Amino acid sequence: MATAPLSQATDHHPLIGVFGTALLAAGLLAMPHKSMAQDQWVVTTFAATDWLYHGTTETDSNPVIGANIEWQGRKNWFVGTQAQYARTRGVRQRERGGLLYGGYSVRATAKLDATVSVSRRLFFQSSKPWNSTEYALDLQHQNGLGLHISHSDNYYSHNTDSLVLAGRYRHLLSNHWSTTFEAGTVELSNTNWQDHTYAQVSLMHTRDRWAFEAMAHWNSQGSDENFGLEDYSDPGVALQISYRVW
Repeated sequence: MATAPLSQATDHHPLIGVFGTALLAAGLLAMPHKSMAQDQWVVTTFAATDWLYHGTTETDSNPVIGANIEWQGRKNWFVGTQAQYARTRGVRQRERGGLLYGGYSVRATAKLDATVSVSRRLFFQSSKPWNSTEYALDLQHQNGLGLHISHSDNYYSHNTDSLVLAGRYRHLLSNHWSTTFEAGTVELSNTNWQDHTYAQVSLMHTRDRWAFEAMAHWNSQGSDENFGLEDYSDPGVALQISYRVW
């Protein structure tokens, strides 16, 4: 679960979503920022049963808690930081992470928003390096269709370039319910590491400052351990709850 102050709840971006990301999910920004009358801070706390990033688990399918702090400028600039913590089983890898990010959103056409962003992903007290930087472009049409493209020249510090392409569709079921479908591919330049595809469908309910999300997910690598001897993601269901403090 990576990619918003659970943004679908706030109509900003999904750094804290079970699909996020596409964070970043994910990649990073599934929903572009909107113009605002004044600058503002957004503080969100969250808990999830797993932390998925580009379709793979970063916490070995363990539960995670965390918080996100973001400044949103009236001219559509935004910067933020995030930290999450999960219990470690065995040697610590990506269970304790942090994020620094920033970007800019613009209305590209009458019905199309574009967001560019850069994120630095950090993993603390790991047994080996995982830190990496990603650059992302997200396009979001008012009809619910979206496209995410991101690149890293040293993905997870594994001496490989990455290119992530993901499409999504978000549909509002009512004032408080929405569903999102997403499918993507992660292409890696180093043949030592496995390319993979992923798909996920989520259902979200928002109520006041709360957001509840359930997501079914699938990854073509399953539980293979070919990427840095770390698990991918077996098909399953992930749950998340978030609360906007400020």
